[in-house]
Amino acid sequence: GGGGGVATPNSAKKQKKQKKNKKNKKKTPSNDTNNNNSSASSANKKKQKKKKPKQQQRQQQQQQQQQQQQTDETPNSRIVDGVYADLASRFLTNLPDEELASFERLFFQLEEAHWFFLDFYVPKYPDVFQRNKLKAFAHKMFTKVAFL
Repeated sequence: GGGGGVATPNSAKKQKKQKKNKKNKKKTPSNDTNNNNSSASSANKKKQKKKKPKQQQRQQQQQQQQQQQQTDETPNSRIVDGVYADLASRFLTNLPDEELASFERLFFQLEEAHWFFLDFYVPKYPDVFQRNKLKAFAHKMFTKVAFL
């Protein structure tokens, strides 16, 4: 028999048959197609995984570009909007209706706002504002201040 851990001719034959069976299982067409399908499906999964990161990378790049554009514009636009809102509240908001109705009085207030702008905001934010003429300043005020 085959007892006690001693290799017998029968046990050697069994081992050879087992090895052949394993090789045959790998070579059978059904197993090959399964292996091909599984490798193909894993390849498809890999492609899908590769596509997703590429799409995600593109989306992230687009979002970063948009954020950079917003951050590039936002500080200056916030400053500009804040300055014109401040000037409007200092020089125009509390004007009596009679002065708002008078073209001369309104532009007198705009001129005072322009002087204040030149004296305080242009030196404070030289990279944002330039020394401009009253006409350009008044145009900005009319575009930025809703009630004008």
